[in-house]
Amino acid sequence: MNEIILWVLAFISLFVSVFWLQVIYLKKKEKYSLNYFPEVSILIPAYNEEKNIAKAINSVLNLDYPKDKLKIIVINDGSKDKTKEIASKFKEVLVIDNEHNGLGKASALNKGLKYANTEFFAVVDADSEVKQDSLKKLIILFRDKNTAAAISTIKVKNPKNVLTHIQRLEYILATFIRKLMSKIDTLHITPGVLSVYRTNVVKKLNNFDENNITEDLEIAMRLRYYNYSVKMNDEAITYTNVPSNFKQLWDQRVRWFRGFIQNNLKYKKMFMS
Repeated sequence: MNEIILWVLAFISLFVSVFWLQVIYLKKKEKYSLNYFPEVSILIPAYNEEKNIAKAINSVLNLDYPKDKLKIIVINDGSKDKTKEIASKFKEVLVIDNEHNGLGKASALNKGLKYANTEFFAVVDADSEVKQDSLKKLIILFRDKNTAAAISTIKVKNPKNVLTHIQRLEYILATFIRKLMSKIDTLHITPGVLSVYRTNVVKKLNNFDENNITEDLEIAMRLRYYNYSVKMNDEAITYTNVPSNFKQLWDQRVRWFRGFIQNNLKYKKMFMS
């Protein structure tokens, strides 16, 4: 009996290994050039980000993308510091105020969406920076009309102690896993560091859920629930700050875990589908 179990486990392990090797190495990487530049609204929700907001805006302004096709919107989400004052110094940026509602940044994103009349919109966290060619590499993914969102590779911007270096390795592993999930069309998260969405699809599905603590996970799972695809281009690089002390990390991971449970219960009908 034990021998049979070992043979079954060996067969399953071999099958899984061959499957993932095929996904990683045998599927040819398609190369596409972008010859059409659609208009994109870039939403930057910000709450008390006076130390980071200028860097985030400058990285967006430096994108290798036609400037007349970009609409940059900073949503001041009730900041108590100089976030709004700093953002307002950029003449290319529209700064709007949001009276914070709900559990997370979803209300700020929904306020920004009222001003997003473009074919696509992107979300950039105020403590993050985007690489020059990152937006172009994501827009390319929308050649498939069923693709409703596209995400970037996230790298740690500030690895300065043991805790942040551990998270750097974690983000590298997350990139690898998300790349595999994208290849087999099972990706179901759109992180805020840089994700791009079809505006009409998100608006059709009633925007972001303001009563959800992880709106980036919820909107991606909702897109998947309605049979839209979420894709990733691992060559689209973005950088973010990560928690540098244990309390910050604990608070972040508790929120992520609660959001994971909340959204998996909300979309439990998707299990094994």
